[in-house]
Amino acid sequence: MTCNCIDTVLAEAKKEALRVAPEHDPETFNADWDNKFFMVGGNGKPSRHGIGLPVKIEYRRLKTNRQPYQSMTIKRLQVFMSFCPFCGAELDDGGIQDAG
Repeated sequence: MTCNCIDTVLAEAKKEALRVAPEHDPETFNADWDNKFFMVGGNGKPSRHGIGLPVKIEYRRLKTNRQPYQSMTIKRLQVFMSFCPFCGAELDDGGIQDAG
């Protein structure tokens, strides 16, 4: 990653969350990006991390008799950004993308 915005913004968000949080056990407090992923480079090691835009996919699967199942199937995937959403710096693609 060519910038440190993701970590900087998260640190500020943690400060604000702690400020407005009701009384709590500080050992249990955690704040992190819900949609964080690691980009895996050609050497198989994480080359950078980022955040993605979540996409929620819903559909009703069909049984072998072509009747729909009662419940919906829900899948999620992440679309990663090629530019930092905070400062606009271009992000190198780092090789193979693994959004986990």
